[in-house]
Amino acid sequence: MDEGKEQPKKKVVRKVVRKVVTKKTTSAPLKDGDDTSHAAPSKAQVSRRPSPAKSIPPEQKQKIESVARAKVDLEKQAYEYQCHMIRVDNNLTPLEFVSMGACMMPDQYEDVIQERSLAGFCGYPLCTHKLPHSVLEPT
Repeated sequence: MDEGKEQPKKKVVRKVVRKVVTKKTTSAPLKDGDDTSHAAPSKAQVSRRPSPAKSIPPEQKQKIESVARAKVDLEKQAYEYQCHMIRVDNNLTPLEFVSMGACMMPDQYEDVIQERSLAGFCGYPLCTHKLPHSVLEPT
């Protein structure tokens, strides 16, 4: 090391750390030897990151928007299929039922079953039978 340069003293470093830590975490000053690794970083220590919206390239942003639009379109289609399956007079064929069911999530299909049973019909969308009154009455 250069003999002309002096190394900072430990007390000076501890005082600076003590100031930063006491402002953010505690009201009591730290003693020599206290652990400051758990202290929250000060504003000066936190690096400023650019806003995520500004850092996304336009091509990637368009791709994200198109994927989001496609997802919304699929959800709308699944909702239409749910409404169609809930209706009792839908006259679904087994092939239509399978193709509609492939576009739905399990919880969406469970909603169809519940809605049909609340209406007093069998939960299976291809069935048009009414539920017996004993099933509908609360116990």
